[in-house]
Amino acid sequence: MSTPSRHRVWPWILAILVTICMLPVFLVATHIGLSREATMLRDELKTATGSTWSTRVQLSSGPFLIPLARAVVSFCNVDEEARYALAAVRSGSVGVYELDVAGEAEGLAPALASLDKRMERRGWERLVTVIDGGENVVIYAQSGDSWNGRMKVCVGVVSGRELVVVSATLRPEELMPVIDKHIQQATHRL
Repeated sequence: MSTPSRHRVWPWILAILVTICMLPVFLVATHIGLSREATMLRDELKTATGSTWSTRVQLSSGPFLIPLARAVVSFCNVDEEARYALAAVRSGSVGVYELDVAGEAEGLAPALASLDKRMERRGWERLVTVIDGGENVVIYAQSGDSWNGRMKVCVGVVSGRELVVVSATLRPEELMPVIDKHIQQATHRL
């Protein structure tokens, strides 16, 4: 005859085993797909270009993989600016898409005003725009007074038959050495 406490242990052991088995599935599921911000910008860019896009890859990373990437990079021969950039990133999401039809996508210039209005309604303001032939880049930052040392940005690139969307949460002060270096180089050229 077994004791009552012995029967109560098996559900706990089973729960621990199921949790261990499900952990990799959970980790993979949380890294496939886009963040809410990147999804929003992707949808707005698809509307602005008036084109149909197919997904090539969508990945997100947060508090699990970014520190792991920092640890790996610390042992590799990587450019110092890349190290600072990785130190600034707290979470990120990347989506790459390809145009479904032959030819190139419409540029963003004609649709920029409506894209800005739609993004502003969602709480984002455009910081940078580059339109150079078939290369179109827009960078948005989340507007508002909720500064807690972190900045949310979204970057959209339309280039030929490709659309790339990136969203990230950054700690901008981590990028100051890189910014200072580039400002010094720019002032020496003047």
